[in-house]
Amino acid sequence: MADQKREIWIHRISHHYNVAKPLLDEQGYLTIGYSDLNDPRLDFLKRNLFKDFSSFNAFIKTTKHYNASRFSLHRFLALFKAGDIIVVPDLEAFSIYEVVESSKTIRACTITPFKAINGLEVTVGKADRNLYTNEGTKLIDLGFAVKVKPLSVTGQNGRTRDCVDLPVSDFADELLASALKIKSINGDITHLTKSVDNAIRIYKN
Repeated sequence: MADQKREIWIHRISHHYNVAKPLLDEQGYLTIGYSDLNDPRLDFLKRNLFKDFSSFNAFIKTTKHYNASRFSLHRFLALFKAGDIIVVPDLEAFSIYEVVESSKTIRACTITPFKAINGLEVTVGKADRNLYTNEGTKLIDLGFAVKVKPLSVTGQNGRTRDCVDLPVSDFADELLASALKIKSINGDITHLTKSVDNAIRIYKN
């Protein structure tokens, strides 16, 4: 899997798990919050201010989001690129995805109605294209998404499997297991390429 131009990220589902998890599993969208920042009329998006960190930081300083999590938002918007690998921790397991398309607003994604884990119907607003529950009355704070696909491996038996829901105890070495406990929303774990490759190798065999 080694690729000098491909970064490896870790990104945990930090906002609205009940909605974000099935959206990832069923439609391939890995999400983050900040729905109040996804209005396409904002200069933040119109002028791509998020690409340069200093411009991004200056904008975020004018919002309620000027805190440590802004670094995670910047990584998600500006640094996750097609071909990168994203490791997504989930309880005692993790999944490995490849980025298909870099970030876009939820409004710009092609999302069809689906059910949240708790059984609620999740719909797409007709006017603003954001996500809602409770018959379109409750806004879900998911503002941006990255299109991903599970990393697939073909074993010696010729069978292809997706690298999803891998138990940490079986597939993660000590370094990767530690990284999976990340407190921030996301981070760069390219330095753990060998650990990720090893997890894939074990799963493949």
